[in-house]
Amino acid sequence: MFESLLRSIGVADEMVENISDTHVAFQRPLWLYALLLVIPAAWFIYTRQRNNLATVRRGLRIALTVTRVFVLTMLILVLASPVLRLTEEINKKPILAVVFDASQSMQLPAGPFETDDERLAVARAAGLSVGDDGSMDAEIRATINEYGRVQLAEEAVEVARESVFDKLAEKYDVQYFAFARRLEPLDLDASETGTDESEETPGISVAQPNASYLGDAVLGVLDRAAGQRVTGVLLFSDGQNTGGASPADAAAAARAYRRDGAPVFTVPVGSTADIQDVAIVDVYTSGLVAKKDTVRVHATIEAHGFDGQPVNVELVSHSRQGETVLATKQLVLSGTEQQQVELTFVAEESGPQYLEVRVPEHPNESKQLRANNHDVAYVRVSEKKLKVLLLDGRPRWDFRFLKNALRRDNGVAGRLSEDNPEVVVETEWRRQPEAEQAKAFPTTIEEIGEYDVIILGDVSPELLTREREDLLIRAVQEQGVGLIVEAGPEHMPHAFGADFHELLPVTLKEGAAGREAKVFEPFRMEVSASGAVHETMRLYEDVGRNQVVWSQMPEYYWCAAVERPAAGAEILAWNPSVKLAQGKLPLISWQPSGDGKVMFIATDSTWLWRRTVGDRFFYKFWGQSLRFMAARDEKGGAKSFIEVRPVRVQPGEEATIELTAYANADGKPRDEEKLVVAVNGPGGSKSVSLQQDSRRPGLYRGSFLPAEAGKHAVTFTPPTGDAEQGAEALLNVMIAPEEFRQPQLNRATLEGLSQATGGSLIPLDQLGSLERRLTGTTLSTIRQDQATIWDNWLVLVILVLVYSIDVGIRRLMGLS
Repeated sequence: MFESLLRSIGVADEMVENISDTHVAFQRPLWLYALLLVIPAAWFIYTRQRNNLATVRRGLRIALTVTRVFVLTMLILVLASPVLRLTEEINKKPILAVVFDASQSMQLPAGPFETDDERLAVARAAGLSVGDDGSMDAEIRATINEYGRVQLAEEAVEVARESVFDKLAEKYDVQYFAFARRLEPLDLDASETGTDESEETPGISVAQPNASYLGDAVLGVLDRAAGQRVTGVLLFSDGQNTGGASPADAAAAARAYRRDGAPVFTVPVGSTADIQDVAIVDVYTSGLVAKKDTVRVHATIEAHGFDGQPVNVELVSHSRQGETVLATKQLVLSGTEQQQVELTFVAEESGPQYLEVRVPEHPNESKQLRANNHDVAYVRVSEKKLKVLLLDGRPRWDFRFLKNALRRDNGVAGRLSEDNPEVVVETEWRRQPEAEQAKAFPTTIEEIGEYDVIILGDVSPELLTREREDLLIRAVQEQGVGLIVEAGPEHMPHAFGADFHELLPVTLKEGAAGREAKVFEPFRMEVSASGAVHETMRLYEDVGRNQVVWSQMPEYYWCAAVERPAAGAEILAWNPSVKLAQGKLPLISWQPSGDGKVMFIATDSTWLWRRTVGDRFFYKFWGQSLRFMAARDEKGGAKSFIEVRPVRVQPGEEATIELTAYANADGKPRDEEKLVVAVNGPGGSKSVSLQQDSRRPGLYRGSFLPAEAGKHAVTFTPPTGDAEQGAEALLNVMIAPEEFRQPQLNRATLEGLSQATGGSLIPLDQLGSLERRLTGTTLSTIRQDQATIWDNWLVLVILVLVYSIDVGIRRLMGLS
């Protein structure tokens, strides 16, 4: 009853439930001194009424006095503003996050352990019986090597639960997590036993175990802490990182967390000993070639435990007619180094080519590791060479390497030459006679329209005059010419006018040539979410691996003075080092403009991408950018074709399907609103509906979410018309291929992460040393909640009731 009354006058549930801990307080306590006047005021009121109401009975006079004194007392109390106050002492313990890597690589065996010291450390960590002298019987030795990595980590924590983690829980808020792609809270007790004794649930697991986002896991712990102190992150992992934020970025965030940072203590799980395995760790191809070109596919093979054994490395093409072996090379395996194999074939047909590089599975390989014995690549064969014009102000580094890349690209030509693109350098152009200078740039929109792509470097308005600028803008918008603008510190694009700036996918800071980084704080590059899957930025088919490679690109020191993206622009990469009003600085972006496309590269340092890897990333980015910016030869020989991107996904990841469909060999595009393709995989056949693109006749788009691993064939059978216009593409669905490329324990990554955050590396059998490495004490704070108890309906009712009694008595006595 009393609790209901409190709730009815606005007292919060929390205060009602803890009513025994509450007390009444006053917001204006000085008004309480006025209560000292109540007694003399009561005497004054009574004596005045006794003199004025001598004929009224004494009891009624006392009643009138009481009502008036009561109203006066209530008014004084209201002025003092009484509140109901709950005071709590809150003890906030620092967070200790215990994080388990539960990705696919952590399901691999923890062994083999080669030395007795390693076996002894693992046996003690897992709580296995060993002799006083460190001796172990054969059964325990076998058990140690059979442990899965995550199983071993879970067992070590369980063994140390009472002696280490329960004691730590008295001082710290110990929270358990597991991660692969995402960080998930973990109930360690629930992961050990089921609901009854007869049912055991699997150990530590996560919803999507097909990746190791090590950096994201650390950042996730900091996000969940929400500003609360983190005394440490205890990370059990094998050091694999296949995507998401880099460990370096996560370490920087942990180091900067609050004022005292959040140290990461890493616990290596697994063995650095070689596991018997033959793996294709890298497949590289240019991705885009012209018909009759020689396609070169470079594969990197890494083997352990099979020294001297010969294997055949095959390059296989998958098409509607089946698979065709295009090239084979024999390789004698060596365990001392990675081995390179180049497989070649001549592109006889235009359109997409789905290729697979594979080596035979060995019986001694772990079943999980057989997934890395094959990998896929994608090559698009164009019917004709691209016509390209390259203009730059001076022979800067980007120009030199780009000129060489264009001349070595067999799929690139010029308007005037079938072999090489046209290249104009302004410093040389200035020395030429006027007649030669006039020939350097096309004079009509039709001549400009013969080019597929024009690349503008740091040219001045003297070369790109206003007249030529207007022709170029019209050629892009009316003729569909692709334009790539690479910024430069001298002229491009700040020296040009508003019409040229409107063409760009970014808005520039007026009058600024660019931004320079400090020598000790260079700019970094960050690929965007859309950029990670965009065809220009796809250095690898695996999205996670692609993000990792871009995040590790060399730092640079100059970029254009970009203010924000233009409306409708797609940002492929950011400069996260520069913070603008609307976020990070757009580094690589593009947008459609009329019938053409415009790409803006806001730095002149793409040549740095060659560091340690040679031409591969630099050539691939520029080659893919040229093909993307050019108006596509959609007919591809007037034959329908399917493109599936990426060509390799993991179960549960989305693949995009694009069908370019023709009704006949004359190149007439199909006009149905929807078309259906069949996806045939290990789980059977499934139909996927593709929607027509309203802007491009004959183009249909859709998506597919594979549930099972294995090869999936995407097939289009024309519902009507020419049956020869059918098409097929290949989608390879692999369980965590990046996880198994290098399955050994990556101790260096874990050691680097811990050292960079002020933590340390802790052996699995020395978890007890964690307590002395942690700092931080419980933070006690006083929290007060209060509710006013004078401004509610109850006080008003009491005042009205007492006043009504006063008036009623007067009316009964016949008084006014």
